[in-house]
Amino acid sequence: MAPQPGRRLTRSIAVTDPKRPAPEADLDAALWPDGPATTPLVTASVTRIPARDRIRVMRKRSARRRRIRVLAISTGVVVLAAATAVGVVSLRGRHTPAPAPPPAPFGYMGPYAPVTLNADNSVTMARPGVSKPVLDVYEDFQCPACRAFEKSDGALLQQLADQGKVKVVYYPFTDYSGEPQLDNSVRAWAAAKCAPPDRWVKFHNALYASQPAQTTSDGFSVSQLVQLGEQAGITGPAFTHCVQSQQYAAQDAPLSNQIINAGVSTMPALTLNGKVLGNSLTPATLRKLILPPAKKSRPDKPKGVTGV
Repeated sequence: MAPQPGRRLTRSIAVTDPKRPAPEADLDAALWPDGPATTPLVTASVTRIPARDRIRVMRKRSARRRRIRVLAISTGVVVLAAATAVGVVSLRGRHTPAPAPPPAPFGYMGPYAPVTLNADNSVTMARPGVSKPVLDVYEDFQCPACRAFEKSDGALLQQLADQGKVKVVYYPFTDYSGEPQLDNSVRAWAAAKCAPPDRWVKFHNALYASQPAQTTSDGFSVSQLVQLGEQAGITGPAFTHCVQSQQYAAQDAPLSNQIINAGVSTMPALTLNGKVLGNSLTPATLRKLILPPAKKSRPDKPKGVTGV
């Protein structure tokens, strides 16, 4: 339509409803809580805004949007990183097992009485010159009852021997005929034969401390036996070769048959000066048997006094 004469053509500008917030009011409130730096452009007339002012306002609003986006992204990254760190710590606390406590000492920790490896495969532990009392101990490295005895009473015997109060003679052998106990016992017995005298008692204690379960196949493996020797202070290739080759294993069966045929039927078997003891002795009872109380001597009667 052609313009009518006498009327001035003006460009229309969107008029904002005075009751409705300006489009950027929420943005201004987010950036300036105390009030916007400039008054929002709300027009109720057709007054024209110069192009220069429009460009300036648009640039300011674009800059505000960019700052808000950067702030939102930065806040999101920080929150995500914190949540990730908390999650990792939580997972670690939930799934990481607590460190295992160190194993309790097993047996007497020394010093030990001198040890002699006898030709009949027995092992004597006694101070020089001590001949009585004599306590014989028949046991199997795979035997759980023997382990229980060594854990409760073994330290007492080794301590009394070191004090010169008893002569202890160990008779290791194999009491089992079924598998896997038989092979486990033979490997341990043969490894004990490889131990030198000054380390034999410590190795003896280490074997009982590490006794495998009765149903464990390849219990007392040669690699484990070598490691137990190292823990007992046995170093050098000679011990390692002796254990790995099991050079004494063939001697176990004849010795074990001889001990069993001699009447050893309970494990462990103890004899004190040749007298068979029970196998359920407490350390206190065993101490009393080894160290009987000294007899009280009656005072000498004065000369010339008669009667009791």
